[in-house]
Formats: sequence, structure tokens, C-alpha cells
Amino acid sequence: MRLKSFLFPALVLAALTGCASTLKQADRLFEERAYAAAAAAYEAALADGSGAGGLDRALFRLALVHALPASPVHDEQRARELLRELTRRFASSPYSFEAALVLELEGRGRRLRDEAERLRQVIAELAAESSRREEDAGELRAAVAQLNQELGHLGEKIAECEEQLERLKAIDLDGSL
Repeated sequence: MRLKSFLFPALVLAALTGCASTLKQADRLFEERAYAAAAAAYEAALADGSGAGGLDRALFRLALVHALPASPVHDEQRARELLRELTRRFASSPYSFEAALVLELEGRGRRLRDEAERLRQVIAELAAESSRREEDAGELRAAVAQLNQELGHLGEKIAECEEQLERLKAIDLDGSL
């Protein structure tokens, strides 16, 4: 019995010490920007260290590792899941506030990207419409030029007709005398 009462706290202390060293290693890897290795170390610390101090930081940093576009383990969905878990499990942690802020900013960024994509589509549609209208305007300009040319010919014919009419009037006036 005495061995059991000694062994249990020793095992708990060893587990906590192991978890703490895993967290320290994960933090060091995170700070060195070795994101894939840091992610693995944070996952290990979270898997074997329930209840140990620093798990809120581990969740937050693991979420950041997955959120960073330059990270080899980039996964926005996983980052959001971890941030939500952090706000649920550690509501009073300072990391919980930061996680909520990151989630809000990520949501805003996603909405802005969606709006930018929608606007790109509108711009493409307007550019296509502008191109069609420019083609129509070109056709109309050609038609106006042709009509102006025809009008010029008609003007010449009218002038010729007026000239002939004047000659006919002159002949008619000369013949009636």
C-alpha cells in the first residue's frame, strides 16, 4: 500500500514534467518557426497533458501554426476548430480573448475575400458589357460614316437637280416669251 501511495504521485509528477518539457520543446520549435515539428509537439502535449498548465497556450499556438499561410501544416479549418475549442475549454484564459479576436478577424477576412471575389465577377461582367457596347458603338460609327457619305452624295445630287431645275426654268422662261 505504501508503495502505491508513493508511486501514484511520482507517476503524476513524471507525466506533468514530461508534459511541461513537451510544451517547452513545442514553444521553442514555434519560436524557431519550425512549424511542422511544433505542431506535432503541441499535439503530443495536448494528448498526454490534460489539466496541466499551459494547455491554453498550446491550443492557441497550435491554432496559429495551422492558421499561418507559410506553415507547412496550414489548415484554416483546423485552426478555427482549435480556436473554438480554446474559447470553450479555457474561457477565462487571456488566450481565449485572443482566440475570439482571431476568429472574428478571420471571419471578417473571409467575408472581405468573398466580397472581393463577387466584385471581381461584377468587374468582369462590366468589362464584357463595355466591350460589347464598344463593338456596338464601332458599328454605329461605321453606319453614321456611311450615312454621312450617302448624305454627301444626296447633297451632290440635290445640287445637280437644283442646277438642272434652274436651267429648265431658264429654258421655260426663254421659251414662253
